[in-house]
Amino acid sequence: MGFYTYYRKIAKKIPSIGFGGRANEDALINYASQVPENGNILEFGPFLGSSTAFLACGVLKSGRKNVTICSVDNWVINESYQRQLKKHHIEMEIGHNFRSEFFDNLKPFPVKIIISDISKEEIRWGLIANHFMSDEKIHLVVDDSDNHKIPTDHMFQNLSPYFTPNVTIIMLLDFFWGKVKKLRDLDYQVDFMEANKEVFQLIECIPAPSLGAAFLYKGGKINYEVKQP
Repeated sequence: MGFYTYYRKIAKKIPSIGFGGRANEDALINYASQVPENGNILEFGPFLGSSTAFLACGVLKSGRKNVTICSVDNWVINESYQRQLKKHHIEMEIGHNFRSEFFDNLKPFPVKIIISDISKEEIRWGLIANHFMSDEKIHLVVDDSDNHKIPTDHMFQNLSPYFTPNVTIIMLLDFFWGKVKKLRDLDYQVDFMEANKEVFQLIECIPAPSLGAAFLYKGGKINYEVKQP
């Protein structure tokens, strides 16, 4: 347990923006620690790797040796990223590719981490799994990216064939953001999960300061005809 504490201290030093890594620290570690041997974790929107580091801590805590984390981002600094980084006194130019910073932050963690720049709408998990994984099943999904209708629908359409009933967990890190801030255009995932509550069981409302939630995939047909008020 001593080495796990050591790595967790390293993870805490990686800059975290918005409702990402630090806000979900305990939950990320908890759910990553439940991923079985040869299992796969897929995360969207890792930015500089704060959430990835806590996922790696969870894998290390479990003692499993062959769990893969696949991190998906476009790896390019935009205005929003730039504003958030200034709060950490970090300067990066708009358009800068931050892959190297991500890998530098994750170097200390002895966990298999691969990256992809395929968008959430376009990801083809089967191709990634065939190249890098010993098991194509996805055991944990962590989404800290665009939560509008099109990317959310495409994510589940593309990935759900690789889910295992009563095993796969989906973490939506800013799940309640739209509802709390009364931003209907950012509230789609709440309506989606309500329409599919027989398929995805809510297992945790992640405590403040996070506005996230975790769901267990129960199996069944996913409804994409979601009506929003």
